[in-house]
Amino acid sequence: MKTAILIAAAGASTRLGRPKQLLKFKNDSLLQCMIDECLSFADADVFVALGANGIEIEKLLDLKNCFVLHNPNWERGLGNTIAFGVSQIKREYREIILVLGDQVYFTQKNLMDLMKKRKASDADIIVSRYQDGQGPPVLFDMSLRSKLEALEGDNGAKSIIKSGNYKIDFVDFQLGNLDVDSQEDLHLLNL
Repeated sequence: MKTAILIAAAGASTRLGRPKQLLKFKNDSLLQCMIDECLSFADADVFVALGANGIEIEKLLDLKNCFVLHNPNWERGLGNTIAFGVSQIKREYREIILVLGDQVYFTQKNLMDLMKKRKASDADIIVSRYQDGQGPPVLFDMSLRSKLEALEGDNGAKSIIKSGNYKIDFVDFQLGNLDVDSQEDLHLLNL
């Protein structure tokens, strides 16, 4: 059974003042680099959830090997985008991996680490542990689909992870907390 990868890239980038999905990164755009890393992972279908500036972004990216989802309620936050994205994934998958569209140090290796841990663990959720904190990419067993579809607000899936109701395991992603949210973060694009 395949894995579903959902890239959440629906935000308006209000702190940055322009669509961060289209920022120049590694000779392409930031979001295209994220998509390409996900597409290079075998045995997965990649879903890209767009929202603000979605039509403009879609025109400028190579999305032919992805399923593109346009969240009409993107302004309701990351939780809503995750809920919308998961609700649009119709096929049966064993797990879903949630990826953010702005983590500059994300690579296919992060996906491989999650799946390796998945095979060695009976955890319901596998979270990336950063040098400073934890968060996406996160793997959820599809038994949690209804919980993901009920998410709201801007806290993503933190409420599920922190509920204490599920077995959680971790993989290391030391620099996962480094993403692009504001002008001060633009230096990260020059790795």
